[in-house]
Amino acid sequence: MKRAFLIILIVIAYCHTFAQGNRVPPKFQGTQKELDNFLVKPYFQPHELDPIMPLNVEVTALINNEGQLIGTYAQFQEQDSISISHTRFVSFNPEAIKNRAKEHIRHIRRWTPGTLNDTPTVMLVRLNVHFSKEAFTDSSQYANYLSGLAFVPKEWDLVKDGYSVYQKADDGPNHQIYTFAEQMPEYPGGITAILKYIAEHTIYPEVARENDITGTVYVKFVVTREGNVRNVVLVKAIDPYLDQEAVRVVSSLSGFRPGMQSGKPVEVFYTIPIKFILQ
Repeated sequence: MKRAFLIILIVIAYCHTFAQGNRVPPKFQGTQKELDNFLVKPYFQPHELDPIMPLNVEVTALINNEGQLIGTYAQFQEQDSISISHTRFVSFNPEAIKNRAKEHIRHIRRWTPGTLNDTPTVMLVRLNVHFSKEAFTDSSQYANYLSGLAFVPKEWDLVKDGYSVYQKADDGPNHQIYTFAEQMPEYPGGITAILKYIAEHTIYPEVARENDITGTVYVKFVVTREGNVRNVVLVKAIDPYLDQEAVRVVSSLSGFRPGMQSGKPVEVFYTIPIKFILQ
């Protein structure tokens, strides 16, 4: 059996067992009927799917502890994978269809975060996007449909890669988050202490270990004026389970000395790479 390690730059963390407790998954902030109706109305170009419709794509969404969708991963359902592998339609592009399913899910911006023992935490949620005759083949009609949905915000704040929201709605139009400040945020004990904390609190996901999944997850977040961490998002994602764990452990950081600009505390972006290795 392989032993699991986590390396963050030069720090090694041994594998632990996943935390147990009362887990409540993320919840869509709307009715189940609204969600079900949405899942059968993605957009696609007619030539992409007509020969093999209907088709289902399972999308796994990563929801952070603030209810923000920060990652999407897609795969075809098993029965559809079999039929796709035997198709001879040259124009069919499986990756393009999976990307369309992910883009469709990214429009949902209203989630109640999942909780563990009543504490909001990062979690995965699975949704099935259904491509059928109910789906849209006209991009303008699709856009009009989205504009009428209450759970699709009319004004998205700062958006990166189509789904990562960094700013809060109440930050105000003149609110600034610095990439570089005169005095950058500092964790007590410096980078060594951050790495030690992450190494000691990171749990190598069992599913990832069983499937020999490794790699480096880059996580970006904001250090607030109070020295807390918010808006934890993925800069580079590799796997839903590794990404989930990286975001979870970084979200638990606190106690930073905030960044300073012109003698005043300011919010500053901070990025940490977390490398998962199996040996």
